[in-house]
Amino acid sequence: MSKTQTPKIIWFFGLPGSGKTTIANHLKKRLIARGVNACVLDGDRLRKGLCNDLGFDMVSREENVRRAAEVAKVFWENGINCLCSFITPTYKCREIVRGILCQNDLMEVYVNAPLKVCEKRDKKGLFDKARKGIVPDFTGISSPFDPVGKVHLELPTHLMTVEESVTKCLEIFFDD
Repeated sequence: MSKTQTPKIIWFFGLPGSGKTTIANHLKKRLIARGVNACVLDGDRLRKGLCNDLGFDMVSREENVRRAAEVAKVFWENGINCLCSFITPTYKCREIVRGILCQNDLMEVYVNAPLKVCEKRDKKGLFDKARKGIVPDFTGISSPFDPVGKVHLELPTHLMTVEESVTKCLEIFFDD
């Protein structure tokens, strides 16, 4: 693979606990090992800094993905592959991302895991707190996750390992 190829923005989205960030981080390591510039933008990380003024209501979620897409665009414009990990729960959020980013270089990846699997993976206990009403506006419980339309790749992480998911991303997006 050429180090001079046009960078990509890979937008991993799905329910909390589906494996978005895990896959993005493993993919980044594989790309860097090949000498390919890559960074990960993660929803949790951005909410601790750039987006720490936002809540989890729908208007705040839309602003969160808008800011993330703008940051991803800066990396992309500077020749860096940007691996984005954001729930991106609604049609509108996904349209905001598409409206900001270059369509030819934006790759949408639906990280698909059933709600029960995501709940099992939840080390923070957030799903349980959401079911008890302690955590409001929690995607998949008290806040919607719209059905997914056409995407570049769907990763059923309840059926695939992290390595299989990363390998699939390399094959599809990086001519592995």
